[in-house]
Formats: sequence, structure tokens, C-alpha cells
Amino acid sequence: MAPSAGYKKLSKSQKSAAVALRVSASMEWKDIAAELEVDKAAVCRAVNKVLNVSEDKRNLNRLLRSKELDPKPAGGPPRRVKPGDATSVAVREAVLTTYEHHDQTDAANFVLEEQYKKRKALGEITGNKPKKLHAPQVYHILRDKAHYNADPDPKRRKPILRKRELNKKHLDLGDETARINWWKLAHKLQKEKAILICVDETKINCGGTPNRHVSALQEQDKFGSRSEPCFSIMQWACACGDDVGVTRPQTEWVAESSEQREELKDKLEASIQKAKEEFAAKIELAKQPGTQEFEALQAENQRRNKENAYRNSTQQKGGRLPQMTAERLFKYEPFIREATKGMDYVFYAHEIYEKLLFPYFVKIQKRNPDRKVYISEDNLGSHGKARRLLAGEINKLGIRFVTWPPNSPDLHPVEKLHSVQKKILRPYLFSITSSAKSVKEEAKARIRHVWCNNAEFERNVVKLATVKEYVRVADICEAHGGGNHLRSNRICR
Repeated sequence: MAPSAGYKKLSKSQKSAAVALRVSASMEWKDIAAELEVDKAAVCRAVNKVLNVSEDKRNLNRLLRSKELDPKPAGGPPRRVKPGDATSVAVREAVLTTYEHHDQTDAANFVLEEQYKKRKALGEITGNKPKKLHAPQVYHILRDKAHYNADPDPKRRKPILRKRELNKKHLDLGDETARINWWKLAHKLQKEKAILICVDETKINCGGTPNRHVSALQEQDKFGSRSEPCFSIMQWACACGDDVGVTRPQTEWVAESSEQREELKDKLEASIQKAKEEFAAKIELAKQPGTQEFEALQAENQRRNKENAYRNSTQQKGGRLPQMTAERLFKYEPFIREATKGMDYVFYAHEIYEKLLFPYFVKIQKRNPDRKVYISEDNLGSHGKARRLLAGEINKLGIRFVTWPPNSPDLHPVEKLHSVQKKILRPYLFSITSSAKSVKEEAKARIRHVWCNNAEFERNVVKLATVKEYVRVADICEAHGGGNHLRSNRICR
């Protein structure tokens, strides 16, 4: 007799009979098919589905209770979301805002559940929860042209992709304004043909790797392949691309010894006493017409008078600015050293500024008497306080500092120099497997050699540590409205 039923048309009783005949009677597939008047392939598929999910393939009673004999019917066709409907718009909006860090499919189903709860609370619907959206459906909602063109928000009429989040701080309006002002200053320095000394600190990991990716065969997993660095070195260094004839200073910060701590304590006391005398002298000079201090005091009071006049003319509420005095304008700042494990302002002032940076500045300035030399470093708190502590020495040596915009390491070419240095050192750093004292000393020597004497690194110094490079980066920043995403093909505010 010809077969009359395929697998999908087999009833539960036919599947049960096929299992029983195969397991108990050990009948051949063709004989079972002939007995039940069904297709041989359908019999094979039905019996094998039951046997594959069962642990005991000889226990007939357990096999006949298998869920594969009577599977639940399919849930029907998947939910369809039309372009521009409420679900499409809500999913696209939520994925970009509330659930931007979530998996996109999960985020879309969170939105559906929230919509269902709200509408049910309002009595708009009374049925069961809607079916979940599958990954292909969410993919089309976020990337399909029909969906993003139907989005009511013009800013969202683009495909929504999953991207790696950039590790950059958010800039407020004040930060962006400061970055635009830096662009103006960079062009001013270029017109002056100024020389810049780039200064920065960085941490260099020795041994191991922070990389979380590893090479492996397609079906092979690797566990625990990422190793932490054996030790880290905190480097301070500076460079000048306009004059590489002077050896670039570089040092590593290490914990202070008891003798060094006492030496810094004595230096701090001497600097405090000197600062007090300088402020007292400035107060006296501010009372003598014709001095710079007197002119600064008069200019500040003129500014306050204009501000008070403006407040009076506009009838603003609140007090008026009092007249500035010499004692208030040149007020002494107390310097107290607190217990710290890091590179604080006292260490930075006496070990970095006095011993390394200021002598380097003086040498560069003497070799280039017709050009102004500026020091460019970030706005770390210890930097500013160290400058205030050594204000007298800075004025005496004629040292100039560039005002740096906040939250803007991306504008500092010295960051690229650190990357070049680490790239040159990468084979050696990766080979380190010990944190012994001799290994640390060798690592310090290698790091110092690359910064001070390596020819490849010096070529990058000439290219990057110049006003020309500052202007190039500043121009891109200005073209992006002061934003901190400086890829030329995108604008990020």
C-alpha cells in the first residue's frame, strides 16, 4: 500500500506505535512504514527524535511519555513591526537613550514590555503579553531604510549600529569654548614662531598584556590567557621638536626614601619662607606708583568700578564689588604637605621643575634667543600648585607656560609620543616575566634610552612636538566645534 502521511501529518498514536515496533519488535524501517501506511523517512524522523532526547533508549514506558511524541504547536508567525508605528519609534528611541548599553534585542523587548504594562494599566488592552521580537526583527527596525526614514525625529534618520564606546570625558559648553580659545592661541604661537616644550606623565606596564583578545583556532577556546603586568613604571618626560640638540630630560617616579623626604621637607620650608618674603615685597611695591604691582592693583579696581557701574545702570539686585587692596590682591597661599603616595606638588616642584624642566627650558631658550619658548603641560592640580610655590623662580628665569584647556589630552601631541615610545619598547616589555630589582633597573634604562637617544623616536619628536602639530590638531578641533572626537569624517559635539 502506498504511504499516505509525512512526518508533520503523523498522529501521536502513529508515532507511539512506530517507537514500540522499533524498540520492542526491532522491526526494520520499511516494515514499520508498511504496517502504519506512512512514509519511511517520516517513521525514521519520528522515532529518532524520541530516541535522541532519551537517556534510556530501551525503556519503552519512558520513551512513550516523551514530549517529542506530542510537541506543542508553533506560536504562529513572528510579530511584525511596521515602519513608523509606535513600536518602531519607541524601540529606536530607547536603544539610543535609556538602553544604549544593553543588548539591542533585549532593549527592544524591554520597550515592548513597558508599553504593554502602561496600556494595560490604562485599560486599553486586556490580552496576554505580545510576542517577543527576535534579533533579525530588531536588526531591521534599527538599520532598515524604511524604518529609519519613517522615524519622526530627523536626527535619528540613520541606521543605529552597535559601536565600541569611546573612553572620553563629556565636554560641557565651557570646555568646548576653552578648546576654541586654545585654537586661537595655537595660531598666535605659530605667528610668533614660538617653540613648545611638551611635558607629560604616563604609566608603562612591564610584562604581561592588558589586551583581552587572543589568537586561537575557530573551534578552540582559551581561558586565563591574559596575564597582568609584572610591574609598572610611572614616567615623567618632556620633549621639544624644534631643537633636538639638547638631551631630552626623563625620569621615573619612585617612592621617596626617608632621606629624600627630609630633604624635600627642608626645601619646602625654604620655599615657603621665600614666598612669604616675595608677597610682602609685592604688597609694598603695590603702594608705590609706577611699579607693575601698583598698575595691577589699579587695573583690578578699574575693572570692579566698571562692573559696579553696570550693575547700577541695570538696577541689579545684590551687593557691589568692594575695592581691592594690596593685601588681598597679593595674598599669601599657605603650602602644607599632606601624606601621599603619589607625585605631589612638593616633589614635582623640587625634583621635576628645579632639577629637570627649568634647566631644559633655559638651555633651549639660550640656543634660540630670537624665539619665545613655552612649556605645555596639562592642568593637573600638582602642576599648578608647584608653579605657585616656585612663582619667584619662574618670574626670575622668565619661564612661560601655555594655558591648557580642561579635559583635553587629545589636543596634546605628547600623548602620541608616549604611544610611539611604547610601540618601540613593546617586544621587550612583553618579554618581561619577573619583577626582580635587576629587571626593573634594566627596564628603566631601556625606557630612558628610547626617550633620550633612540633615532626612530627622535624622528617622531621632530614631527610631533612642534607648534605646527599643535595647530594641525587644533584646526581639526575647531572644525568639530570644540568637540573631543577628532576624526575628520565625523562631527561630535
